[in-house]
Amino acid sequence: MMEIKEIVIKVSIMFILFFAFIDAEKEFHAIVAQDGSGDYTTISHAVEAAPNQSPTRWKIKIKAGVYMEHVTVEEHKQNLALIGEGADVTIITDNRSFRKQGYGILDSATLDVKGSNFIGKYLTFNNSAGPEGGQAVALKVSANYSSFYKCNINGYQDTLLVDKGYQFFRECTIFGTVDFIFGSAPVVFQNCDIKVHRAGGVLTAQSKGNATIGKSGMSFHNCYIKTAQDFNSNTSSSSTFLGRPWVDHATVVFMESFLDDIINPLGWDTMGIGVLPGDSIFYGEYMNFGPGSGMEKRVAWAKPGKLNGTQAEDFSVRNLIDGNYWLPYTEIPYRLDLIHKKSD
Repeated sequence: MMEIKEIVIKVSIMFILFFAFIDAEKEFHAIVAQDGSGDYTTISHAVEAAPNQSPTRWKIKIKAGVYMEHVTVEEHKQNLALIGEGADVTIITDNRSFRKQGYGILDSATLDVKGSNFIGKYLTFNNSAGPEGGQAVALKVSANYSSFYKCNINGYQDTLLVDKGYQFFRECTIFGTVDFIFGSAPVVFQNCDIKVHRAGGVLTAQSKGNATIGKSGMSFHNCYIKTAQDFNSNTSSSSTFLGRPWVDHATVVFMESFLDDIINPLGWDTMGIGVLPGDSIFYGEYMNFGPGSGMEKRVAWAKPGKLNGTQAEDFSVRNLIDGNYWLPYTEIPYRLDLIHKKSD
């Protein structure tokens, strides 16, 4: 009797798990699978088939595979979510670049997001052009209220273009060498790994366009800045800069983050030899740690430099991107405020 009871229990559990799996599949409006087991075999076709101006979230599951595509989420494709099975196994890749095919930064992105309220989870966005390709964007985001969770964004020069609109990246890994996080959007990177492929580069190239653009700036909060696995250890260390201004107006802060010894003690660079940025530059650091976090040798023009708690709070999820209003609807974890606030 006990054996029969155990069999019944096991069968019941199997049925529960099976129907839980079916219910999980039903959570998605479309499934992309290269082997034909889903609704579409390409991501582009699934995105094109999504409703225009959808008032509710439209979820597309992307099964494991390497998808060699250039994908555009047009402006009328709102509330779209692309959800992979893991950044290590669901990979979107292309090789558009400036040097090889003549593509500029606005049209080389492997994934180009224009539709607002976009979500990307458990995916890799890769541009395989390599260092020989020059400017080669893996991800371009020009959409308000865009968020990414546990994604890899991989390239060399100009990897990630945060163009415009409130943006949030949580637990993502971003790879590059030269100006590989750039753009004008107000954006927070939280609990992210920023990994450098080669020495002698620059992490950020922020541009506000003009001094009156309104909210704009890059905030790196509780991030880890370190070398990628393929980093050439024979090159000089401490030669990577935190950022340089794309134009005269730029805002970048690193807060409560780990800075490895790859960071140049000067901290910040210019776009040209002998060209000093103007007073509209805002480069700040707050309670960072690690061998590259020392501020004693930082360039004098990078102001305000060391931030107090009140200044740092302006670059939190709550204040820079108004995260308390829209992030609760993304099902992505976030921290609204600083981990530690020093008294001013």
